[in-house]
Amino acid sequence: MEQNEKSLVSDKGLKMEIIGREYGFFPGNEISGNIIITNDEIKTDKIYLQLKIKYYWNNKNTLNENKVIAQQILNTENYSNIDYTFLIPEDIEPSFEYCSHNSFAFIRYYLEAKCISNKILYNCSYLILIKGKYINRISRIKYEVKTDISQYFQKKGFCNVIVYIDKNYLTLDDEINLDIEVHNENCNLDVNLIKVNLQREILLSSLNKKQIFFDRKVNNRIKKEVLIKKKTSSKENIKIKIDPNENLDINKWINPYEGSRNIINYIPSIDTLFIKSIYNLKITIYFDSLYIAKEYRPRIIIPIYYGHQTKDEYDKIQKKKNTSSIFNSDVLISTFKSLNSNIEDFKNEEERII
Repeated sequence: MEQNEKSLVSDKGLKMEIIGREYGFFPGNEISGNIIITNDEIKTDKIYLQLKIKYYWNNKNTLNENKVIAQQILNTENYSNIDYTFLIPEDIEPSFEYCSHNSFAFIRYYLEAKCISNKILYNCSYLILIKGKYINRISRIKYEVKTDISQYFQKKGFCNVIVYIDKNYLTLDDEINLDIEVHNENCNLDVNLIKVNLQREILLSSLNKKQIFFDRKVNNRIKKEVLIKKKTSSKENIKIKIDPNENLDINKWINPYEGSRNIINYIPSIDTLFIKSIYNLKITIYFDSLYIAKEYRPRIIIPIYYGHQTKDEYDKIQKKKNTSSIFNSDVLISTFKSLNSNIEDFKNEEERII
């Protein structure tokens, strides 16, 4: 990966340089650079290097929190130029930016160098892009639903649907590949349509958890007309991609990463105490019948994880570290299924908040 170097000088005499900052960092990466003491009045044997996280939501300032998540103490040894290597924790969430017509929220990371000399605080800080980590999945993932229509309409039987998705982690350029099996052998109705919706749901919580903002958007949808006769079965393939401009009103958003082109250009999946971003694929089977209501149609909802990282970037990092990802995709799926089950509680607050 190409490397570049930027620097930021504080008003009080500390200068910090970071290698490769414009391209962002992954959890578990090391940040390298140097800190230069440019003010001769600074006399210290320690410089504190801290990685800070800031949660923010502009709704009546209900979410505005900063905290230190990692710290390193550097011994200056009377030098004015100090090299450093700072390890980013493995278990942190990616950077996050969200903008709508009435809400703005973010999770941002800052690397800050500071010291105290003669009871005066000297510091300088950088905004750091933390990218979503790649999650490897080897085998296909299977989802299945069986809808018994007879419990609503006598003698109509049941329809069984099986969906295979090749991987549960995707990045912006990835195409979601779905193999859909519709088993209509025990059904007395024809199937005439398969609809796939890719949805994103944003949940924002205040510090006191009393205010909730909920936003749902269909990012992309595919309709495939089929004719699967009663007492038969069929295998279908559907591909769908995320819309790269789905998250931001570009005309209103100010890029906080100082002009870098390789920034967040869509919202990653995320799960924190205050901010959640969830992607789901909703596959619905439609019968060729006017009196079958939507709640009786076979439907499968699949949680999808979106991140910043490409597979090539992941391979390079894994080859360099010679380790595998710490994330377990089965646990991830379970987590997002749990989150999805709680979304209805938040939707009840939507009208009141907006």
